[in-house]
Amino acid sequence: MSQRRAVILLYLVAIIAGIIAVYVRQMRIGVTVVTIAGFALTILFIGLLLGKVKVYDESEHPGGTLIDVIEGFTHRRRIFENLLDMGMIVLAYYVAYLIRWDGDIPPDQRKIFAATVPLMIGIELFAFLAGGVYRGIWRYAGIDELVTIAKSTVLGSGIAGMAILSLYRFNGPSRGVMILNGILIFLMVAASRVSFRFLGTLLVGRRKANPDARPVLIYGAGDGGAMLIGELLNNPAHQYDPVGFIDDDRTKTGKLLRGYQIFHSRELPDLIEEHGVTEVLISSLKVGEERIEQFKSLGIEFRRMRIHID
Repeated sequence: MSQRRAVILLYLVAIIAGIIAVYVRQMRIGVTVVTIAGFALTILFIGLLLGKVKVYDESEHPGGTLIDVIEGFTHRRRIFENLLDMGMIVLAYYVAYLIRWDGDIPPDQRKIFAATVPLMIGIELFAFLAGGVYRGIWRYAGIDELVTIAKSTVLGSGIAGMAILSLYRFNGPSRGVMILNGILIFLMVAASRVSFRFLGTLLVGRRKANPDARPVLIYGAGDGGAMLIGELLNNPAHQYDPVGFIDDDRTKTGKLLRGYQIFHSRELPDLIEEHGVTEVLISSLKVGEERIEQFKSLGIEFRRMRIHID
């Protein structure tokens, strides 16, 4: 991500902070607390995001105050990840009370919240740790990570709920709050992991091609093609500049895969002329001799993607 994008993002955060400051006086106290807490967690989340995304100056200058701060932040990101989760646990617990009591929490319930929130934090964080939530890499968060978060949340919320209800001898704490709390924790934590992946891609944008990179087309717009272009984008050492995909399946023509257009194989001659393509990378195992002969007749090189396990 360029330094310019990072600065724009920080300006947007400042504008949102100003808007909140203007309207916060008109909000009810409960909504005010949630808004400010949510904004604080958003700031922490953005800090984590910038800490894991490489930030560079437009002129490739390695220095700069913003860059130094962000790069220094990466070394402490695990602590801030835990702080983010702690904040979301507290926020989810408080919002559960607001929902249960229609935005007006009774004084006795406020006391219960204040007395039990440390217990809730401790048990939930322990469940996350034991359940493997912190072993996942946010950048690659997917279905498996969401399942892990769901299991850990159910475990933590269940134990915490029973502990709190038992502490008060099932008289005082609302069971509805405990159920809502578990749902909200899962939604918040899952959203933070998944949005981290998508926002990271959005902020980084398409990688600028190396001037020496060769324009290349990928044959096969399937799982293999998605894996191949991911490797090309994440590893500039390959010296390839992807133009797009070509595929024999007409139903895929015109669609996008990882942000790159899928063309029909019959468009290959025009693509070669328009983009100066001299090489095709074959990601599919299902490529007929007819297609190979087409590559040869057009005078372009072709290479097959292979996965070797020694």
